[in-house]
Amino acid sequence: MKILMIEDNYDDLAILNEHFKKHKDYQVVHSDSLRKSVENFSNEDIDLIFLDLYLPDTLIKLKSSFKSIPIIILTEINDAELAVKALNYGAQDYIEKQDLTASNLIRIIKYSIERNKNMKEIENMNIKLIELNSKKNEFLSIASHDLRTPLSTIYTLSEMLLTQLENDEIKPEKLSKSLNMINDSSRKILDLVNYFLDISRIESEEIELSIKKIDYIQLIHEVVSILSNLSEKKSIHIKIEKSIESIMVMIDAGKIEQVLNNIITNGIKYSRENSSITINVYTKSDFLITTITDTGIGIPENKIGELFNPYKRANKPTGGEKSIGLGLAIAKKIIQAHNGEIGVSSIQEKGSTFYFSLPLK
Repeated sequence: MKILMIEDNYDDLAILNEHFKKHKDYQVVHSDSLRKSVENFSNEDIDLIFLDLYLPDTLIKLKSSFKSIPIIILTEINDAELAVKALNYGAQDYIEKQDLTASNLIRIIKYSIERNKNMKEIENMNIKLIELNSKKNEFLSIASHDLRTPLSTIYTLSEMLLTQLENDEIKPEKLSKSLNMINDSSRKILDLVNYFLDISRIESEEIELSIKKIDYIQLIHEVVSILSNLSEKKSIHIKIEKSIESIMVMIDAGKIEQVLNNIITNGIKYSRENSSITINVYTKSDFLITTITDTGIGIPENKIGELFNPYKRANKPTGGEKSIGLGLAIAKKIIQAHNGEIGVSSIQEKGSTFYFSLPLK
């Protein structure tokens, strides 16, 4: 351990050096001013600092130059009140010069280092709490915004139906249309709630897999079939190109279906009408590789790095579809839980290729 002694009293310095001679684990270097300390040393050079409280240099300046280094104050017998004040400015501990003994020095060094470590952990926890609070506020903002429209639709239509029922004015064709709209709005709310539940479980690392052997090619066909109505609305053709007709893999079918659904749905949302999406599956070494390529609007290069983070959207969907920016974050966590990798390459106005790997063994 390297200790910087900032002391302008050479008699006191001699006493300190004498105590440290008995402990080979400590290397002591000396400076008689803050200016020289800053010029000659950095955070990487020093593990701990002893500071004479009577030096004209201030503790605040020292902390600004050595932000992560624990500082111990050396004080005279009648300086206890001033030393406590120094603790409030960031010093880890203090010791009166009359109590300087080898055992006291070693004790206070160990305590100061441990206390500094605990303070760093608390600071990091505070930073994480601030980030979590920011995510919570963002979550509430997105949730309230995205839930308001379908809830308003349900409320308005149900009020209208109740009024018509009371006045005996309900017509079968209008009833059917209203119920379909209520059903569609209810599904949107359910999808949103499921998304939010998924991301909250994943962020708390509670993702659980139910691994079974399934035919992966068949799973892809099922997902494409489910999404056919969505793709047909924009006249988008989904092609499956595969070098293998069938392959059995050990995966959580429901979770991987969610990954495929999220990526293909994004391809539909961010592609223009009368375009195409191509799915390709092949093996490479001990992995099964899936690529999903669209001919859509592409992703700006500066947005690719954050694309798999929650609530991040690179563009607006081409057909006014809703997107809350959670699908790819969920997909990434699911693929990682399978010990695979996921990524994307993209060229603006030409399209994007999402790819992920799943281990075969």
